[in-house]
Amino acid sequence: NWLSRRQVLLREIFSMDADILCLQEVDDFDDWWRPQLSSAGYDSVYKKRTEHLRPRQEGVVIAYKRDSFQMFRSDYIELNDAVTDDIEDRNLAARSITDHCAVMMMLQPWEMCDDPTGILICCAVLEDRQELEAVRMLQGKYLAHKIEKFNSDFHLPVILAGSLFCEPGGLLYERAPSERRASAERAPSAERSEARVSRRGYSLSVRA
Repeated sequence: NWLSRRQVLLREIFSMDADILCLQEVDDFDDWWRPQLSSAGYDSVYKKRTEHLRPRQEGVVIAYKRDSFQMFRSDYIELNDAVTDDIEDRNLAARSITDHCAVMMMLQPWEMCDDPTGILICCAVLEDRQELEAVRMLQGKYLAHKIEKFNSDFHLPVILAGSLFCEPGGLLYERAPSERRASAERAPSAERSEARVSRRGYSLSVRA
């Protein structure tokens, strides 16, 4: 029952008391999530999935505590746009029209914060089917390109959250643009997980 389930979800999310929330597979945003988040002190930005294949109700959300941050830039990413005419494998091109999307924003802490450095947050959902690794690679590369372009003026620290369906040691994970070396870290046992991450004193709740 969605009416009871959403209350459980809300209690769990708010129990983390995170400064930033990244939510995926979100529907009923305007009627339920936006007012609930707002009443708890969060401003939020929502991107609904593309509807090229069929009508959609779900999307991705980034929410942040308005008392902690001000948003000064945001943008949306349509991962269908990763498919271009120069892709030689037309079967790959057709499979890559999945209607997945992402939202990204730049947040600046208020001046009274001990660490006023801004951050770039991106929340995304990639293709989940295990056999479509090539589609995830295409989407991941396009996502990285869009983040880099979005961040070109400020070069802020980047936090990427969402349902990426890649494991440490996997192809997409290791080829993602990064200064770190290939990792031997083992993947979590579950594909979908909940985490609370601290970076520069901010708490980030990732809900998948």
